[in-house]
Amino acid sequence: MKILIIKNDGIGDLILTSGIIASIAAQPGYEVDLVTCEASKEIATQIPGLHSVSYVSRDQISFLNIGDADKQVLQRLLKIKYDKAIVLRRFIRQSTFVIMNYVHAKEKFCFWQYPSNVSTAVAEEESMGWTHIQGNERTLHELEYYRDVLQNVFEFDLSLKPSLGFSVDPNQIQRNEKSIGMILSGASSRWPMENWKRLILQIIADNWTVSLFGGPEDRPFAEEMKKNIGGVRAFAGKLTFEQSVDELSNQSIVVGNDTGLTHLAGMYSQTLLVIQGGGTFGRFFPWPETIHDQYLVYRPMKCFDCDWRCKLDVRECIELITVEDVYGAIRRIENKSQIEKNIVLGPWAGAYQLAWKRGGGIQNGLRSTITIDCTH
Repeated sequence: MKILIIKNDGIGDLILTSGIIASIAAQPGYEVDLVTCEASKEIATQIPGLHSVSYVSRDQISFLNIGDADKQVLQRLLKIKYDKAIVLRRFIRQSTFVIMNYVHAKEKFCFWQYPSNVSTAVAEEESMGWTHIQGNERTLHELEYYRDVLQNVFEFDLSLKPSLGFSVDPNQIQRNEKSIGMILSGASSRWPMENWKRLILQIIADNWTVSLFGGPEDRPFAEEMKKNIGGVRAFAGKLTFEQSVDELSNQSIVVGNDTGLTHLAGMYSQTLLVIQGGGTFGRFFPWPETIHDQYLVYRPMKCFDCDWRCKLDVRECIELITVEDVYGAIRRIENKSQIEKNIVLGPWAGAYQLAWKRGGGIQNGLRSTITIDCTH
């Protein structure tokens, strides 16, 4: 059976769904192709079992315009006949409809609930003739949502545990129990750089070594910290994902924004602390299946679920998480004897429903992972 999966969104999204994609590709007699974004190339090549991968731009494809490079990719797709074509997106964009309309498949499947840059009416019109399966709106995590809807397409079990081919030699891990990695990158979810600076100073004062990770835009800050503060290593903007895996594996704790590199850290670092905002709260972290500890630090607000379309002057859900909040969470994680496996401060925010504006809001309850919030 020849299958096409379209997953043309962020690096973190592809890492997160890599286990599901690999599960499909592992089925006997299945030949699975993937369409994803050019920026995700290094990640896509590490998903086990794929037959081929095509790369397109993330946001340069629209109903009115397709760039020359993208058009060449789409025209190649047009020549291939698939048994099933699947759009693996819950929040769907205009570009995804354009890509799917270039695909020949006996069956086309989509699972979207929320169009992000087209109206619902346009999305319904563009997906007419496809099998449109919608899961429960109250299923919060993206992976759990995809598992539920894909049960209507496949009869085998899907792994929700991300799966990539990057390997780490256990004999090469040189983990210092007082080493901490900090992932500075992130667009909408970025914690203020001044906060990172103050956190670095506080951590260094406690005799930790600090390694800074991120993209090219974070390199000047990381280099400045390395130059002015002893005990800081600067990797931001210097490493491939494969090289990042080696360094992240050496950290006893990794702290990061909700971003692609933090998802990679979720696979390869022993302990992860995510500074979590409200734009996509609960959709990506914590993972339903993981062999490592994942912690969240967040400040619940009534405006959660804005999809990062913030109406405030500043993104208070991120800005109001203090250095003391994050430092306190690190100390609690460090002293594991003082922390329960399932703990939440302010249990009224323990369980959160996607689209609370429609589904009833934040209610009492607790997910089965460690969650630390900052309601104080």
